[in-house]
Amino acid sequence: MKVGKIVLVDGFDEIPFGLGLPPFLGPEVRYLAGACWDRDDKTRVIYVTHEDLKAGRKSSLLSDAEIVLVFAGYGEAAPCIKPSDGVNGPRVASLQDLVDYIAYLECPKILGGPYVMVNNGDVDEKFGFDVVVTGDLSKYAHELFADGGKVESIDPSLERDNGDLKTFSILGAGLSVQNNGYPSFLSCSVELYRGCPSASLGGCSFCHETRHTTVEYRPVEDVVAEVAKLAELGCENIVFDCPCFYSYFSNPDEEGRLLLDPSAIEKLLEGTRSVGSDVRGFHVANVNPGVVARDPEGSEKITKLILKHCSDGNFPNLRVVTFDDEVALQNNTQATWEESTA
Repeated sequence: MKVGKIVLVDGFDEIPFGLGLPPFLGPEVRYLAGACWDRDDKTRVIYVTHEDLKAGRKSSLLSDAEIVLVFAGYGEAAPCIKPSDGVNGPRVASLQDLVDYIAYLECPKILGGPYVMVNNGDVDEKFGFDVVVTGDLSKYAHELFADGGKVESIDPSLERDNGDLKTFSILGAGLSVQNNGYPSFLSCSVELYRGCPSASLGGCSFCHETRHTTVEYRPVEDVVAEVAKLAELGCENIVFDCPCFYSYFSNPDEEGRLLLDPSAIEKLLEGTRSVGSDVRGFHVANVNPGVVARDPEGSEKITKLILKHCSDGNFPNLRVVTFDDEVALQNNTQATWEESTA
């Protein structure tokens, strides 16, 4: 049995290396849509955000949904400072809010996303989800719709890999046109890798990326293909998201110091710029100041590449967690006070 109509509820996320809070559209929800369309490109995927639900927008489109997929971000599950703190604007939805808006829909409801991961899959039964996905929601959905939507038969701990993303990212780019900010007021976050290169040194104590024991760098050609598709669809703003942009394709030496790879970043920026000539904003996100300080020569080359290929107004966000060396030591933040201010 084919599934004809799926509702994808975006509760937003704001982890700094996967921004999905307006005006950003995160990669994970696009992968999720792509996974659905890979099984059947005629499946109707209705994308609704927490803001849509609050405002009553798109409510008429939710009827007759056969399955609801809920992507829930950290929200109250992660008691740490986040980009939206102190800002009067959209925030990550609480799980209760999301449930209140979709409870009336009489179809299977499946929950996944960082909320589940940070809670180690422990979600109260009162929320009424038929399945809680502890792995990747996109991978689960891909297997689910291969099996005709039988929710009880799929392993909820499945995780996607780069082979999956090669397909999911291209097909899922089409979700961007359903976003309220499309095209001019939307910035699509593009993932460069999963995991954290600094995790070879233990990783920051508060970061969930350390749950991935290895770093999976997305091949340059796969990222270029995704950007090409987003550009073809008219998306005007792209931001490269990861724990540290400068660390793309880096590898630790014998002492654990990350050796940067400016040549890989040159291929990435040249390739994406060539296919995205009409993209208005090309930005990079996070940079670990400790990485920059420990490889000044490689960092200088990468900085010059950013200046050459990225758009005006772009600035790498130096991920300074603390200026207190004792706090840095206890939380293994990979950057001392001296390195953060060098």
